[in-house]
Amino acid sequence: LGDNEVLAVDGTIEGSTLQFVIIVPDLDGDQPINFEGELAGDTITGAEGKFSWYGTGVWVASRK
Repeated sequence: LGDNEVLAVDGTIEGSTLQFVIIVPDLDGDQPINFEGELAGDTITGAEGKFSWYGTGVWVASRK
């Protein structure tokens, strides 16, 4: 995976709940990274989740 590589995103939104997945290529096979969050205004607050071999964590996204 290069610094400028673009990964496809597939997801859904129902009400204020957003779910999406990206597939990260790996030598052991493609690894899905699943995200889930709640949309409020211009911000999405992500739930804690497992990100394949990266471990666990929370995430936040906002519109600029």
